[in-house]
Amino acid sequence: MEKLKVFIVDDSKFSTQIIKDSLDKEKFEIVGSALTEEEALAKAPELEPDLVTMDMTLKKSDGISCSRKLFAKIPDLNIIAISSMKDDEIIRQAKAEGIFDYLQKPIDKDELNEVLNELFHYEQILEELKSKYKSAFKESLETNIKRTLETGVDTVESSAAEREDKKLSGLSIIIGFIGKSKGRIILDTSKKTAKKITASFLGRESDDQSFIMDALSEFTNIIVGNAVSMLNKDISGLNLRLSPPTTFYGDDLKFSFPKSENTSFVIESEEDYIFMNVSLEGGKTNESRVH
Repeated sequence: MEKLKVFIVDDSKFSTQIIKDSLDKEKFEIVGSALTEEEALAKAPELEPDLVTMDMTLKKSDGISCSRKLFAKIPDLNIIAISSMKDDEIIRQAKAEGIFDYLQKPIDKDELNEVLNELFHYEQILEELKSKYKSAFKESLETNIKRTLETGVDTVESSAAEREDKKLSGLSIIIGFIGKSKGRIILDTSKKTAKKITASFLGRESDDQSFIMDALSEFTNIIVGNAVSMLNKDISGLNLRLSPPTTFYGDDLKFSFPKSENTSFVIESEEDYIFMNVSLEGGKTNESRVH
């Protein structure tokens, strides 16, 4: 994997040099630096750094303000605060803005590289997840449809990033996940297919709407759980966890395709219809380590 690109924001050239000298040159590349917020906002977006080290005290501004504006320009950015100041209020503000970690000057070289290595590993995990999540969810979907409906399947996969809002069939389940990445899965079926899934679980047919939605929730939970288990096993350190299913039932349900990394699967025949969309929230980790 390529070196992570680092941009340094610090009002002291001396401190900037210390940070540069402290970084592991085999893993991290210094692509630029800035002494002020204005300079950082002008330079960093063009350089597209993976990481910014941020001083909390800047001339005519501060690190919180600068971080907020950089996140607005570079949503996928990771920021680590490095400052002589470290009190409860500034740590609270840093965490609220999404700053990953907060180190106090004087910089400990080992501590700095430990934090950066964690981010380095995070970027590797995210890239591996993006390359493997589609096949894992497709395999789980097809396996569980064959097992539950006892029929062969013909799955159509497509990127959903540019598609317009989709009218759903009226029986939909949403499950979220968190860990080294965040995302969510939505599964929508026809009423006929949902009733067949319910009959498979119960061993008999049922028109009870609550049973049907419970069965569809369980079906979706199994598909997502199996796929996530495969990914957690295959990608060291991923550690995805699921949220409980949320059910939606009605005639006017619509689905808006996310702008983030996502893919859709459609299984359709004369007998059955199933639509599943899987989306990932890319970019900076949502699990701040600021404390």
